[in-house]
Amino acid sequence: MKVMKYRVAFATLMLVSFAAPSLAQFEISPSHFGDGDASAARAAAPQQQIQRKIAEQKTILADCQTRIQVKSDEIAAVTEDLGVRGNEAGQAEALWIHQRELESLRAELAPQISTAKAILASLQTEITDLAAKVESGSQHPAVKVRPTSAHRKPSPATSMRAALGTEE
Repeated sequence: MKVMKYRVAFATLMLVSFAAPSLAQFEISPSHFGDGDASAARAAAPQQQIQRKIAEQKTILADCQTRIQVKSDEIAAVTEDLGVRGNEAGQAEALWIHQRELESLRAELAPQISTAKAILASLQTEITDLAAKVESGSQHPAVKVRPTSAHRKPSPATSMRAALGTEE
């Protein structure tokens, strides 16, 4: 019975001694464990969020450009009608009104357009930086412990020179 206890204790000790380095590594840098798919999914999640934000900004820009294009098409139609018929039924006044509306629309949408372009540029930069981080593997850098000179033991020759006062 005693032999069995010793064997179980020895097997447990061996198991713990083999598992300790893995557990220590997991505490230092858990990104090295698990599936590569899970870490790839974690890396892809911010990219997907940025892609979604880019799509939103592109939609805002497209909407603004569509509104301006519709108003420009109205002006083109009125201008063509004015050229064909002449100034019947106040076409010149209608053209003037449409031109003022287009100017007003452009002034109204200018801040939205410039903001959307600025956000889009920053998101493009962000996604480029994120892709570079993922490629270089620095998404979750491992912790590296390096002893500093204060923690190192002096070599016997160095300590002897210091004791004798003949340090170079």
